[in-house]
Amino acid sequence: MNRLQQIARQREETLKAYPALEGELTSIRKETINNLTELMQKAQENLQAKGCKVYFTNTAKEAQELLGEILKGQEQVVRVYSNTLKEIELDTFLAKRNIKVNKSNIGEIIAAEIKVAGQGHPVIPALGLREEQIVKGLQSYLAASENWNPQELNRLIHQKIKAAIVKSEFGITGLNSIIAQNGTIILAEDEGNARAVSNLPYRHIAVAGIEKIYETAEKAMTTLQGAAIYGLGKKVPTYFSLISGPSRTADIEFRMAYGMHGPKEVYVILLDNGRRELIKQGKGEFLQCVDCGACFEECAKLAKTNKWTEITLTPKAIALGIVQGRISKPKDDMPVNSFPCPVGIKGETMVQNLLSIKSLV
Repeated sequence: MNRLQQIARQREETLKAYPALEGELTSIRKETINNLTELMQKAQENLQAKGCKVYFTNTAKEAQELLGEILKGQEQVVRVYSNTLKEIELDTFLAKRNIKVNKSNIGEIIAAEIKVAGQGHPVIPALGLREEQIVKGLQSYLAASENWNPQELNRLIHQKIKAAIVKSEFGITGLNSIIAQNGTIILAEDEGNARAVSNLPYRHIAVAGIEKIYETAEKAMTTLQGAAIYGLGKKVPTYFSLISGPSRTADIEFRMAYGMHGPKEVYVILLDNGRRELIKQGKGEFLQCVDCGACFEECAKLAKTNKWTEITLTPKAIALGIVQGRISKPKDDMPVNSFPCPVGIKGETMVQNLLSIKSLV
């Protein structure tokens, strides 16, 4: 049984306890997309009130240029595995600026070391790798002896990642959610490295699509739970980080001090990059997608047929790729099998809806 089959069985079993989850998540996501302008304004106000530096960027190029200004003079940064950072081609841009990018996700590191490209899973970058490939990737990254066992390799890679995080002045992450009501950002993960990337460097930069904004914490957390159940067959992610601005304390003589137990500065970059255009074209349903990966196999078939590469394989990412002009439309109305979706996107109509998207390029 492969990894996706295991997830499917776990999903089916877990969903028995949540029979109304799909309807609830669909309602939450529709509400978010329909009230996006109001939520963006409220999020900006409350994030700034918490001490965050907030920026809106209309395109990937604008986001890159802003990051270039913020990171001017840096020699290296550390980042998490993020679909949004992939969307703006962060690594390529920073490489042109001679800024080294240290990865923090073990699966992504292994896939890169053994040169497995284009898999496109939104959550599992090392999907489908065999044990011997994983060991080979770890040995390559660590320049380790073939005699070292997997447990020792795992310990050493955590040490190396931690060292890179500590040495970096900037940690760059995506975001899973932004709570408009109180100006809090949420990271959800299983490894624990994203928490370190956001917390240990002196400055934290978070880049998120504008569709990640929710009115309340309850709606954000319900959506994250749904994404975990559908995407990984888990009731909840292993780790949640709720961040409300830069680190601060008044423990010393009751005077507010910043950067005592975490980053002194937090930058939040909100990215449009075709999202409001999809809504304008009546394709906001694609933005309801929560990037869980439950539809990965069907999206992978589409990508193979249409020769799409270097794109995250979810309905939202594909739709954004078309409107941004990064990928072509599907060649024809090829059939897509039904797939489990926490927000009600249907495989039977997905390609037809993709075909009617107008590119901005």
